[in-house]
Amino acid sequence: MRTLLLSLLIGLTGLGFGYLKYQKAFEGVTESFQDPKERLAAKMRAVGTAIPEGDISQRIGKAEIVNGKVHDFGTMTFGSSRSHRFVIRNAGTGPLSLEVLSSTCKCTIGELEKSVLAPGEETGVELTWTAESMLRDFSQTATIRTSDPDQEEIQLSVRGFIGSSLVVDPIRILIGDVSSKDQTLRKTTLYSYYDKPLEVEEMTWADPNTRDRVQLTATVRPLTAGEVEQHKDAKYAADIEVQLNQGMPAGPLNGFVELKTNLGEREKLQFGVSGKILSDIRVIGSTNFDERTNALTIGKIVASEGKVTPLLIGIRKDENGPEPSLTVDAIRPQETLQVKIGEPKARGSQRIFPVELIVPPGTAPVSFAGTNPTNFGKVVFRTNLEHSPELIMFVKFEVE
Repeated sequence: MRTLLLSLLIGLTGLGFGYLKYQKAFEGVTESFQDPKERLAAKMRAVGTAIPEGDISQRIGKAEIVNGKVHDFGTMTFGSSRSHRFVIRNAGTGPLSLEVLSSTCKCTIGELEKSVLAPGEETGVELTWTAESMLRDFSQTATIRTSDPDQEEIQLSVRGFIGSSLVVDPIRILIGDVSSKDQTLRKTTLYSYYDKPLEVEEMTWADPNTRDRVQLTATVRPLTAGEVEQHKDAKYAADIEVQLNQGMPAGPLNGFVELKTNLGEREKLQFGVSGKILSDIRVIGSTNFDERTNALTIGKIVASEGKVTPLLIGIRKDENGPEPSLTVDAIRPQETLQVKIGEPKARGSQRIFPVELIVPPGTAPVSFAGTNPTNFGKVVFRTNLEHSPELIMFVKFEVE
């Protein structure tokens, strides 16, 4: 008898724990599957809002985000915070209930100013993001549950970019195709997020061969809060002008400028300048010459045989200018590559110079190939033209 009673007691205890576990597991599930209109009525009763007479199903609230579901904070410095208020309007014919759902969002979401909206009413909810992520780009989302049957959940997102305290924007100036006869001016801006006033102490064009033809200037100005949309927290800006003077060498331009400021955040702060310089000197008569990179591809050469690669270089003669001349100013590698220039022929306003690039028989194996022109051979041609003084040609080849 005692055994029977003990068994019954254990069984009842197990049932009790099982029921509690069931209740815990399914807590809130009933509400999740509740009809949006029933949930709306419950919410209205909870906040003391009168429920309209008649069939509430015929009066439906419609959620509308007035200022968009996504907000871009732009560039933020690490550790800074920024907030945005999303505005929700009821564009429907009936009441609209709203509720902030818990989420994994790393931003902070505030309380709704109103949880039930009459038709035409608006409310707001604020999202605050602190830039503490190690990722440069960030995007975070919070969820609002509504009684709108067409969108029971609304995703509100903030995004942006965590930048350094000194930012050059744009980081690369694209100049396009410009003539070596023209003076070309382009601009970029250095933004400082420091409270201390910004000073640009030094700017240097990295290429020493063309440094005398590039002029750099910087003008510093203070910024008001939010003055620049993508750099709202920046305190100072330095407007930088890059002026390419006449006589830049023909071909692709991939230069960069090094900056030094009084703030000393980084050893090197730099931005790029890319484009193409067009001039009165050009390579013609070679299908293996790429005008985009000024690179001539010779290919593989048998060391015992050597190779001669012919091409033509055309120079346009100015109407009142001197007769064009063409010489070799520099060769890399001198021990492997030779250049021979023949007598020019007149063709209209052009002077056509026959040129041969020679790798002599018996040359030691060497490789000047790959994909980066800095690894190629190089020939610098010099002219007597004021605005087209030189042509830089890269030479891609291997001797086996």
